[in-house]
Formats: sequence, C-alpha cells, structure tokens
Amino acid sequence: MSVINSMLKDLDKRQQSHELENLHVAPVQYQAKPVSKLPWILLAIVSVLLLYSIAYSWQAWPNSQVEQVKVVAVGRPSSSMQDEIRVSKLASQVEIESVQAVTSSNISVSSIKAAEEPLSANFNLVDSDVKPVGPLAAENITKPAIQPDTATKSTSVLVTPVAPKPSSMAVTEVHVSNEQLALRRYRLATEAENQGLLSDAIVYYGEALALTPVMHKARRKLAALYYGKGRLDSASNILIKGMTLFPEEYDYLFLLARVQQASGDIQLAMSSLEQIPDESLLAKQKWTMQSSLAQKSENYQLAEESYRKLLCIEAGQARWWMGLGYALDSQLEYDSAKQAYRQALSADGLSKQANEYIENRLVQLGESE
Repeated sequence: MSVINSMLKDLDKRQQSHELENLHVAPVQYQAKPVSKLPWILLAIVSVLLLYSIAYSWQAWPNSQVEQVKVVAVGRPSSSMQDEIRVSKLASQVEIESVQAVTSSNISVSSIKAAEEPLSANFNLVDSDVKPVGPLAAENITKPAIQPDTATKSTSVLVTPVAPKPSSMAVTEVHVSNEQLALRRYRLATEAENQGLLSDAIVYYGEALALTPVMHKARRKLAALYYGKGRLDSASNILIKGMTLFPEEYDYLFLLARVQQASGDIQLAMSSLEQIPDESLLAKQKWTMQSSLAQKSENYQLAEESYRKLLCIEAGQARWWMGLGYALDSQLEYDSAKQAYRQALSADGLSKQANEYIENRLVQLGESE
C-alpha cells in the first residue's frame, strides 16, 4: 500500500507540473510613477518673485535717478558750486583753527587774524559771482564753531533744471534794387541769346529796360534782335525812345540811321546822321555811312565833303581817294578827279576791279582832254 501510495503521489506531482506549464500567465503591467509637480511650482514662484522685483525696481528708478543727480551735482559741481564748496571748506578750516586757538596757548591772536583776512578776500571774490550762496557762507564764517562735527556735515545741493531758451528766428526783409533786378534779367537774356532762344531774349531785354531805362547795352541788344528778325518798326521805336531819353547817346542815332536805311528811307537815315556831331567818337562811322548814302542818293557834294573828312583822319586809305575821285568826276571836276584817282592808285588796298576801273577812267579823261 505504501508503494502504491508513493506511486500515486508521484503521478499527482507530475500531473500538477504539466498543469502549471500549460497554465496561461497574464503579462504583468507596470504602472509608471507619477511625475512630481514640485519643479513647476518652484518655477511659478520664481517667476512671480522676478516680476515683483522688476515692478519694484521700475517704481524705484526715478527716485534713484534723482539721488544720482544729487550725488553727481555734489561730486562734480560746476564752477560756481566749486566756489561755494571752497568757501565752505575754508569756513570749516577757520572753525577748526578757532577751536585749536581756544585749546592751545601757543597760537597768538595775530596769527588767527592773518588767517581770517585772506578768507574774507576770497569770500568777497566768490560772493560777486555766487550771490544766492553768499549769506549761507557768511553765516558759516561768522558763527564760532566749537564742535568739529558740524564741519564734517555734508551739505545737500539742490539742482534746479534750467529751462532752455526758446529759439528765436528773425525774418529780415531784403530789398533788391531795380538795378539788381535788371542785371538778373540781362543775364537771362544773354543766356537765352547764346542758346538761340531769341524770343525769350527779347522778353528779358524788355524787362531789363522797363526796370532800368539807363541800361544802354540792353537797348542796343534789343534793337539788334528786332533788326535781325525783320521787325524794323519795333527796332526804330526802341532807338527813338532811347534817343529821346538820352540825347547825348549818339549810338542810338547811328543805329536808327541803319534801321532807316534797311527800311529804304535814305533821306531819314541821312538826317539822323547829320544830328551826330563831327567831334563825337562816331564821326568816322558817320562819314563812312554818309558818303555811301550820298552816292546812292546822287548827292555828290555831300559825298565829297564826307570823303574829304575821312581823308583828314586816314590819308593813306585808297578807297577814300577813289570815292573822292568818283564824287568829283560826277560833278564834272575832271582835273581834281584825276588827281584823286592817281592818289588811289598809289595807295594800297584796292581790289583788282577797282584798279582796272580807275585806269580805264584815267584813259577816258585823258582822251577827253
């Protein structure tokens, strides 16, 4: 029985081992440890403290600036404040010396007076520059200080900001004379003329004359532009107006004669030339133009007079001799004409055709004799 029981027990043990092997074991699930919230709480506390400190420093910042200004004002005083501090230092030295004078018998009264005299002189110099601090400094000097602690007390300096002076802008009126304006118009006219803008130049010259009628160069330029554009009436009017305003300006008469010659009115041109005196600087131009106009109008006597006047100033000019010979020849004064022709041939400056004409005419006059 014992053997059977032991066998049965062995069999039961084997079956139990197989059942344990076939038994399905569920996987073990591990639950993670929850994260601690302590760091986040500390971070929040630190942030709140940081914000509080920033707000507190922001509120305390203006006060600290005021204190810094006071410290800077005391530490780096201006020239007037340096004088005040120098006076206070001198006063403190006097106070200390007075205390030493009371305690020590070696210092005499005369030495104390000698120390006080330069102090009063310095104070008078400083008081002339710094008036508001003068009474305070005087009080410090006159009062005898027994306790040396009062000399070491720091004085607070009140710095009052000085308002900047408003900038003043003065507007000054500049008066430009008519002469200056006329010169500007004349420059504009000259530039326009150089650029070929003749119409603009005419306008600018006219404006210059309206501002300053005495500007003769502008009047001559304007008349020349009118003459070049064929506006002879306008040129004549400008010159006549100038001749009326300034009768001694003989340039206007000479230019007017040229304009009248261009318009075909030779008699008017000759009458304009006759108004120019023979003593003027335009005498040569007058006689030259007058001789030419006299020949065209067959006024040979006037031509003869003009050529003789020209020979008085230029006796070596062959063309004046030829012109005189032609004027005499036209008046049937052949002997005088032949002499004038010979003088013309002896002088230089005639063209080949002029020489041939004189030679042929001399032959004709010799045959007529």
